[in-house]
Amino acid sequence: MNNINNLSVLYYTSENHEPIAKLSIDEFNKFSRNIDIKKYLVSNNIKHNLEFYDFQIINTLTPYCDGGTHFSQVMLKGLSIIDTEYVLFMLDDYTLFTDIKKENLERIVSVMNDEKIDHVSLMSYNFKDWEVYNLDYSKYSLPQDIFLNLNTSYRYMLSVQPSIWNRKSLIKILESNEKLGLHHFDTSYVKNMKGELRHFIDGDFYQTTPDFWDYEFKHLCLNKSHYTSNYAFDDRNGEGDYFLFLYSEIIRWGKFNFNTHYNNRDFLSKFLNEKNITSEHSIYNKFF
Repeated sequence: MNNINNLSVLYYTSENHEPIAKLSIDEFNKFSRNIDIKKYLVSNNIKHNLEFYDFQIINTLTPYCDGGTHFSQVMLKGLSIIDTEYVLFMLDDYTLFTDIKKENLERIVSVMNDEKIDHVSLMSYNFKDWEVYNLDYSKYSLPQDIFLNLNTSYRYMLSVQPSIWNRKSLIKILESNEKLGLHHFDTSYVKNMKGELRHFIDGDFYQTTPDFWDYEFKHLCLNKSHYTSNYAFDDRNGEGDYFLFLYSEIIRWGKFNFNTHYNNRDFLSKFLNEKNITSEHSIYNKFF
């Protein structure tokens, strides 16, 4: 099973969040020591003198926009340099605290390659009317029914939580959505191939015709269980077995994410203490 060689990791950051990317990338390196893949950090600009070990820096020199509309331009420039077919897409504040299970990462990429899957969200959902993806799971030594067909009307279909993309498919969406903001991508507020947007929401689902999403992509997500809930401190306490990895989102609204589940507060406090990061730190003080 050599499909892992066709996968790279792409961390996305900006000139304002490079110090946060430094924290997350150090942890990624720590917890992926047994995985030999290409690693990239892409940013609109690099302004700090920080060391990102083992990561190739893609400094796109793209003007920063307070509205975040530099996102699609930065991503397209980064994706044009990467030469693997698949990318593990991560934001700068997603900080791992468990090893990545290499075998399961390989299995996901193998399924994507064999089944021509464009996108696997590593978020897990339990909507009762979502169909299990039809697959011979035993062929890949995967738990039965671990994948669901991701509903293309779901607001967070394109969630920027960790995901694995076919690189060309991600490029296709971004090329159809110039000056797209990160938040709009996260909430799937993107144009279809005809240049149309979805405006009406009922709960967490866009109200559109069934043929609105016309990219002809195959989107999967994880079938929710304790095992597949990798967003540790919202869905679980960080203990027990897991499918791929566990991580914490350490920043919310530009600040360290202390206003969240008590498990995450405990983790974040310990993590920052181990790094000797306090509100007096010259680089990190603005994140408190």
